[in-house]
Amino acid sequence: MPLISGIVLKRGYGQIMTAVGTPEREGWSTKKELADHLRFSTRWVEKKVAEGLPHGQFGSQKRFRISECETWLQERSTSSGNH
Repeated sequence: MPLISGIVLKRGYGQIMTAVGTPEREGWSTKKELADHLRFSTRWVEKKVAEGLPHGQFGSQKRFRISECETWLQERSTSSGNH
């Protein structure tokens, strides 16, 4: 994740706010990178994609914005009563 002024705060879907308040777009991650970040298997990620996990399609490859996936997972966890 690139840093402009040394501190990055996550904001909303795919947008990052730096310490100076300048929005910067988050990069795309592979399925493996997302799985490693969340500490789940790539198969688990595939199952969540089938359930609606946000992703971008680039040819035959799916790419993910980690902040969007974290928000989606948290919203589903909160709405189902699992905290």
